[in-house]
Amino acid sequence: MHRSLFLALAATTVAVALASPRAQATVEAVDEEETPTPPATQPARPRPVPPAPLAAPQPVRRTAPARPQRPTATPGHATAPFRNVAAPPTAAPGRSTAPFRNVAAPALAPAAVVPDGGVTTTGPVPAAVSPKGPIVLPKGSFADLLAAFRARKQALVEQNVAAVKTQSKALLDLRATLGFRDLFSVADALCREADREVASGLRPQALDSAGLAVQLAPDLPEAWWTEGRAQLADRGFGGLGQAAASFLAAAKADLREPRYARALAGNLAASAVFAALIAGALALALFLTITLRYSLHDFHHLFPKAVSPVQTSVLGAIILAVPWLFHLGTFAALASFVLASWLYLQRGERATAVVALAVIAAAPFALGVIARWSALSPLGEDLYTVDRDLDNDLAAARLQAIADGAKPPYPVLVGLAARAKRLGKYDDAVKLYRRALEAYPGRAEAETNLGSVLFIQGDLAGAKSLYEAAISHDAGLAAAYFDLGQVFNRLLLLDQSQQAQHQALELDRGLVESHVSADDLRANRYLIDVGLPWADIASAGSEDVAAGVRMQVEGRLFGPLAGDEVPVAAVLGLLLLALTVGRRRIRPCSQCVKCGRPVCTRCDIGLAGDGLCGQCVNVFIRRSVSDPPARIRKEARVRAYQSFRQTTIRALAVVLGGAGHLAAGKPVLGFLILWSGAFLLLNALGFGDLLRAPIPGAWALRTAVFALLLLPIYALSVRDVFREER
Repeated sequence: MHRSLFLALAATTVAVALASPRAQATVEAVDEEETPTPPATQPARPRPVPPAPLAAPQPVRRTAPARPQRPTATPGHATAPFRNVAAPPTAAPGRSTAPFRNVAAPALAPAAVVPDGGVTTTGPVPAAVSPKGPIVLPKGSFADLLAAFRARKQALVEQNVAAVKTQSKALLDLRATLGFRDLFSVADALCREADREVASGLRPQALDSAGLAVQLAPDLPEAWWTEGRAQLADRGFGGLGQAAASFLAAAKADLREPRYARALAGNLAASAVFAALIAGALALALFLTITLRYSLHDFHHLFPKAVSPVQTSVLGAIILAVPWLFHLGTFAALASFVLASWLYLQRGERATAVVALAVIAAAPFALGVIARWSALSPLGEDLYTVDRDLDNDLAAARLQAIADGAKPPYPVLVGLAARAKRLGKYDDAVKLYRRALEAYPGRAEAETNLGSVLFIQGDLAGAKSLYEAAISHDAGLAAAYFDLGQVFNRLLLLDQSQQAQHQALELDRGLVESHVSADDLRANRYLIDVGLPWADIASAGSEDVAAGVRMQVEGRLFGPLAGDEVPVAAVLGLLLLALTVGRRRIRPCSQCVKCGRPVCTRCDIGLAGDGLCGQCVNVFIRRSVSDPPARIRKEARVRAYQSFRQTTIRALAVVLGGAGHLAAGKPVLGFLILWSGAFLLLNALGFGDLLRAPIPGAWALRTAVFALLLLPIYALSVRDVFREER
């Protein structure tokens, strides 16, 4: 019996090496435990070699003349380079096995090596049929997704645990089968369901719903936040560690997903601009409040002496209110503040006023740039939905209307093609991909995805050429290398397959390992598709978004002057320059350092200009001029003014932080404190969001972080003002 066994092994080895029909018949006879007929009479049947390596044959009723040695692997064959993937079985000389699919290699026509190192087959390309079985084409739609979701919900009502698990598995299988990374709509519904279950005391169910939401949409931050809240509700302090891990995963998802990360960065940048607008407006209003008394005093000198100061003050207030009365916009009103107070400001205050006006004038352009960089247009939202979510019928209909027009954008064609491919509509996918490559040649992601469609349809030669073209256009595209390796694997060119997939592993290990499975022949899992590049999604319609934001901000800040910001700013700059140059001729009054009255050389001729008004000069310098009762009354007024000034500065510091420094004569520091305080407060309250984030996220965490940053800045600014104004 042993001799028969060795004879069968020797015959099998020789037959496989020669790849002859007779050898295949012999192997078949051994596997089926039949007594093989002599080679001269045994008919050859074209049956492929079984996929698994040959097992030890059963005893047969033949004797063998000699004991053959166990065949060993040919030199140069490497084992599978992936983790968790079994190494290929050893093979006899002249025979190799597939390193990624563990399939036996049927005989092929000899391969020729071309000069560039590629491999071409001399015969017709075999059809794309795996020895494990044919590739499983995708089946399913959004209607199936809704049906499974509703069936799970009904099972929850009926408290049918087995049905709940079955429908949950159906949802996950549908996600994997159709190849969509995130099912946002269903995950959102599960998050709301989990919150209701927590409120109703159904904590285990809430934890199950939140966990399913995480599996269906791992890039959805709200799913992770919901899971963390459910863990805390279910286990209390015992689940604190798991909840912290979920919260950390939520924060990572916020930063990893471009739609959330860019919205976060855009909102931070927009809130910085809004904070600068607030700080600038407050600074200019405070400058006007401090200097209004002196500007109205000089304005009174423009009229005859018979005119009452009250009348001229009312007229001056009306002139200042002209921009508000005629709705000329916020910029015009603040510009009037600067013009009215310019002559009475110190050098640092003038610089602060100029910076504030420049920030206000540039705000429309700055916010437009932020919106263009971080916001998604309606077209971009549709592209993102079609590329990432199964609930995309409405978005796909809008994109199809654009694709039917003249010169559709590249992302529209590729997005629709990828959707058709995932849903199994391969003819539509081929047409759309070819349209995209004809209009926009050299796009590696479209070439890779079109090659995958041809691969599934059985055109391995076409798929191979497209993968190689994609690699030539983008040598860092891991998916193209992996899919090319799958082509070589099907052609049983195993050295080339191993090289290509090893290169893919080096480029993106996580992506490749997630697709390495010897048993998963689903079309959307067997090959790696390249999603729409985020740059294409973000840039689609971004100019329209930027223009819309810029127009809205211009309308709010400039009113009817919108669109003429540059001429308006130029005129304002010339007026301020003229006031600066003509200051000596105008001879504006100043503030008395003791009592705060105007120091006016027109009213008190002969003043030395040492910062004291006429009354203070007579009382504190020319003591012999004023009598003691007048001196006592003046000193009381001085003390009352100094106390009022100190109280006002401290109150401004308490109410508005940096406003106290502005009033105390530290304009730069005051402006910076105002800006930082406004920035942190806007972010803590969420009022500075230019962009509506898709998911609100952890509101409490955001508020706590910015509040903790705001408190020390506010406390230090108040402490500094109180220390200086003792």
